[in-house]
Amino acid sequence: MKIFKDKNSKNDHASAGSDRVAGWIASAILKVQGYWVKGMEKLFSKLSPVARKVVLFVTSFLMVAYCSILVVNGFNKVGSIMIKPVAIIKPVAIGQTDHIPSGEPAFIKRIKGFRQYLDSLGQSADGRIIRDSILRRRPGLLDSIRMIENIYCSK
Repeated sequence: MKIFKDKNSKNDHASAGSDRVAGWIASAILKVQGYWVKGMEKLFSKLSPVARKVVLFVTSFLMVAYCSILVVNGFNKVGSIMIKPVAIIKPVAIGQTDHIPSGEPAFIKRIKGFRQYLDSLGQSADGRIIRDSILRRRPGLLDSIRMIENIYCSK
């Protein structure tokens, strides 16, 4: 919901739709909160003041205990998160992205297929338009593909 509208805004129709959806969500949340309040009032109106204090004390005690357990467990696990040695594997093919070892995982096959798809798009004029728009929206895509293949080949 905008308080101050821009003079040069062109997406008033889009923001009006999103404002409508946001208003619907906010009203639904307020209805649920209202039902919760009515139910709690109905539940606690039957209790005596002493019983209300007991319920409040027990609930507060349980929440404090739970939070304390979380904090203590958080400090105890600091010692268990340690750097473990990693076994070094001899590289199979350094610098060769076309020679990926046999038994390659499915994600490497998909990456290779996508790289070949991008290469094939560059063969036609219409394909170049599609490829260029993909690369414009994802500037480091080709570099990421090469890096992933190089990392996998170095295992």
